[in-house]
Amino acid sequence: MAKVEAPYKNTFSLNNDILSHACSVAFKVGQLAYAGEGRPTDEDAATAARFILLDEGIELNPSQMRGLRRGEEVPMVPVARNIFKLYKKLPRLSPYEQSLLTEFESAAFPEGVPNRMSRTIDGCDFPLPPNSKVQSLVKGLFSFAKKNKGKMHPLVLACMLYYEVITIAPYSIWNHALAKIWFKLMLGEFSKGLLLLPIEKMMHSRKEALQQAFDESIQVKDGQPFIGALMQIIDDGVDTLIRRSLKKPDLPNPHAEKLVAAMEDGVFYGAGELLELLGLKSRLGLQKNYLKPALERKMIEMSNPLCPTDRTQRYRKKQ
Repeated sequence: MAKVEAPYKNTFSLNNDILSHACSVAFKVGQLAYAGEGRPTDEDAATAARFILLDEGIELNPSQMRGLRRGEEVPMVPVARNIFKLYKKLPRLSPYEQSLLTEFESAAFPEGVPNRMSRTIDGCDFPLPPNSKVQSLVKGLFSFAKKNKGKMHPLVLACMLYYEVITIAPYSIWNHALAKIWFKLMLGEFSKGLLLLPIEKMMHSRKEALQQAFDESIQVKDGQPFIGALMQIIDDGVDTLIRRSLKKPDLPNPHAEKLVAAMEDGVFYGAGELLELLGLKSRLGLQKNYLKPALERKMIEMSNPLCPTDRTQRYRKKQ
């Protein structure tokens, strides 16, 4: 049986597909900048944290997500708030400094860092470097990133770093979480607008395809298939941002403004209460003419945003 090479020692080659994605993303980032990139919001940070946790086997319920969006402690999952706060910090962090590692470990492992002591961990059926080499290998990744800043295409560099983190696996758990956060921060180096990419959600939905690409990279001893899969996600994600930015600007809506003017700050209202408050009789009219335009303009928020059709749904003025 042929000896399996440790994948963190694999080569990295480029093909036309990867280069095509790099060119495509560069062109689209220009479109995005022209349309106005915007900045990551608390909603973006909460969504990213949700999918990071989901991929680590932790699912937040609607109530916990509402608390997370407000920056509150999440019952039973205190690490959720830490990851949420880390995502809010991303625009101020550098992917070239090891302080990023300190920030991640403080957020993900407040009770102590679970450094990998064994050459095997759950979910890894490929050779890992021994614990004695992990620290120098991770330090080498930061040095490699800094050395190649401005020399290597930043998107390709971001993909390479993702691959290396999960093949080195410095921790017994949460290696993919570190890889995703570092990856997103590297994308932000190419364009701040890419910090808006829903990378975590897209990676979750394409988990099987990514795993297949990763397995193929190990088999052929080349990171190319995995890099190509990540580049496809980046390209598709930028398309999503462009479609969002090209939506027609929201014009003032008198019904939405009337609704918000009638609501007290911090108070949630059910549909029946709003009908009475506005002097309306039709729930359909309330939904179509008042609630929908106010939600689209982010003038109000729902008590259960993960289930818009919840029969107990309530609404309040945006905080």
